[in-house]
Amino acid sequence: MIRNALLVMLSIIFLVTAGSLTYVFYYNTKAQIAEDKEKRIAEMPQKEEPKTLRDQIKQKQKEKEDKLKAKKEAEKRGNKVDAEDEAKEDIAHLVQDMYITPLSANDRAYEYEEHDDAGIFLHPYVIEHKGGATTLHLKAGNRGGAPMNFDTIVIKCDSGEKQLKFPAGGQSSSAQGGLAASFYDVQAAGDIENIMHAIAGSNYVQVAISGHEEENKILSPSEIKQFRNIMLLYDELKGSN
Repeated sequence: MIRNALLVMLSIIFLVTAGSLTYVFYYNTKAQIAEDKEKRIAEMPQKEEPKTLRDQIKQKQKEKEDKLKAKKEAEKRGNKVDAEDEAKEDIAHLVQDMYITPLSANDRAYEYEEHDDAGIFLHPYVIEHKGGATTLHLKAGNRGGAPMNFDTIVIKCDSGEKQLKFPAGGQSSSAQGGLAASFYDVQAAGDIENIMHAIAGSNYVQVAISGHEEENKILSPSEIKQFRNIMLLYDELKGSN
C-alpha cells in the first residue's frame, strides 16, 4: 500500500513538472515569435511616400548642385566633361519650376502653372514624345465676361510688330474661374514658332487681340522669362531627338 502511494505521488510530481515545463516552453516560444516578428518588421524597407511637386523640385535642385560640384572637381583634375551630361544638367535646370505631366504612350508635357486671370494670355508648352520628335505648343486667348471671336493676336516686341494668325474653326471655349475663356490651342510651327522665339528673345512684349483694341497686355518680365525657358527646353529636347 505504501508502494502504491509512492507511485501516485511520483506520478503527480511528474505531471506537475511536465506541465510547468510545457507552460514555460509555450510562453518562451510565444515571446520568441513576437520578437522575431518585430525584428522582421524593423528590417523591412520603409514605404516611400510619393514625392510632391515641391519635393521633386528640391530633389532636382540638389542633383543639379551635386552635378555642378562634380563638374568643377573634374575640371580641376583636368578631366573633360561630357557634352551630353552638360545638356542633361541644362534640361534639369530649365524644368525645375515646371509641371511635368505624364500623357498617353509615355509622352510628357512640360509647362508652367496656367493662371485664370482675366485678359489676354499666352501659354507655351512642350510635349516630349516617346520615340518621336518633341513638339512645341501654344495656348493663346482671352478670358472675360463673355466669349470672344477672333483669329489674330498682334505682338509688338523688340524685333518689331508681328501677327499670330490662327486657323479658321480652331477656336475653343471654356468656363474658368467664373470667366469665359476663348482660345486656340495649337502645335506651333512655321510663323508661330518664329514669333514665339521672337517673344522669348525680347525685353518688351505687348500683345493685343486684333479688332478688340481694349484687350491688350504687356507681358511681365517673369512671363517673358517663362516663355524663354520653354523655348530653350524645346530646343534642347529637339536637339536630343
